[in-house]
Amino acid sequence: MKFYVLVKFITVPLLLLSIIISTISNASLIPEEWDEAKFNYLFENDPSFKESIEKIRGIIIHYDFSDEAWIQVKILFNVIFEKMGFTLDLLSKEQLSEFRKEVEYIASNIRLIELEKNVETPSVQMTPEQEITYALTFVPKVKQPDFDTVGNGLTNVFIDVHEQNIYGYLMTGYNIIEVSLVWNDEDYPNNPLLDWFYDGVRQTLYGRLQDIETFFIVVDRSTGLFSRASFIKIDCVRGLVYITFDGCYSSTQTWTQNNHYEAKKDRYLWDRTNEHPWMWVNTWNHMLGEDQNNAYSHVTYNTWSDFTLQYGNRMTTENTIQWLYEYTNEIIYQAP
Repeated sequence: MKFYVLVKFITVPLLLLSIIISTISNASLIPEEWDEAKFNYLFENDPSFKESIEKIRGIIIHYDFSDEAWIQVKILFNVIFEKMGFTLDLLSKEQLSEFRKEVEYIASNIRLIELEKNVETPSVQMTPEQEITYALTFVPKVKQPDFDTVGNGLTNVFIDVHEQNIYGYLMTGYNIIEVSLVWNDEDYPNNPLLDWFYDGVRQTLYGRLQDIETFFIVVDRSTGLFSRASFIKIDCVRGLVYITFDGCYSSTQTWTQNNHYEAKKDRYLWDRTNEHPWMWVNTWNHMLGEDQNNAYSHVTYNTWSDFTLQYGNRMTTENTIQWLYEYTNEIIYQAP
């Protein structure tokens, strides 16, 4: 009995010590925030780092979604991640599968130009300053959960007013305000480790950590009233490559989901303050909708409304926010 008690009193502290050591060890394997400045420095000063990024981009353009292509991309990403401090070996099988899904989603939206597209020949009637003044009447009030504003708040809002013609689509009687919201970041939910690698993918393939979401506010020129909000995909052209940015409508999704949807939602569906529609941030990757999909009883929402607007369309926004690429054209495939 005495021997049993002795073993018991020794074993319990050792077990607690083991748990503490394991916890500390695991914590040390969770990276801090992705270091954007370090990435940019290595890109400019480390030839093998830059070469790996350029090889990844080359493979992604022709990506065939095979296991062989994925292995190539994974090896090259590991060169980048190792220089940034960690490797994909830290991820579990399930996490690696999720990481692959994110890479292949972006790959599906990058492709070579196959034919020439029509571009807008605008009839310019407003100056940029007049466009900003005009847009201030209609830009939405964006409602974002307070917990997501920490590190992921809105930093920039770009607008471009198209008068009755947008990228080759004639819309007689309507002005179309192109709105691009820039969020400081987007955090993969409840998984700091996967979020670190996710940031690395976005900076490698998009040239930025910031999340940019673009939609269109359609205004009836005869009444001066907000008519509808349109969430449609946009292509930006970089050299001989199209980069597709999908629609940013949330539909009925809740916070942990992240699909991009297209939609056109009429005036009567939106709560408004005067002509400002209320848009709810319903998912962690900042998909927007007319309803609050998350029934948070304990969460308050920050309302972004006092915007300092900047002039520019999605192409201008991309060229302003990041420096790795230069986009030269913007295309849509339907009228907003």
